[in-house]
Amino acid sequence: MRMARYLTSLFSLVIFVTLLALPTAMAEDAWYPAQIDVWSPPFNTEHQREIQQYTPPGHASRPWRICASIPHLKDDYWLAVNFGLVNEAKRMGVALNLYEAGGYENLATQQNQIAECVAQNRADALIIGAVERENVEGVELHLCTMFA
Repeated sequence: MRMARYLTSLFSLVIFVTLLALPTAMAEDAWYPAQIDVWSPPFNTEHQREIQQYTPPGHASRPWRICASIPHLKDDYWLAVNFGLVNEAKRMGVALNLYEAGGYENLATQQNQIAECVAQNRADALIIGAVERENVEGVELHLCTMFA
């Protein structure tokens, strides 16, 4: 019985210390500067590129309001984009409203979400991951009428 109490107390102490240390352990190191592969000149057919060091801009000059629209959150790529958008917005001190259209077939949904985001949040900027490459002009034309 005494051993069970001792083990329970020890286990509780380990959990308590772990919970105290958790915020420190979760603190992330800065991901930058990072080595990036830059096509030089851009879009060259010879695939010439050079390695450069990238450091992102610091804190934003003002609290920009940004709307971002992505096709979905159903695969690792768009989940990673979502992660990057959210974390960089926090790091830079900007307001980010993120919408996902629910799939590549939802052009009208994406257009409506963009209009809603701009109208409700008075967006200063838009980031668009278009649901359709062929119909990205439809989103652009829609935006032109909103900002006219």
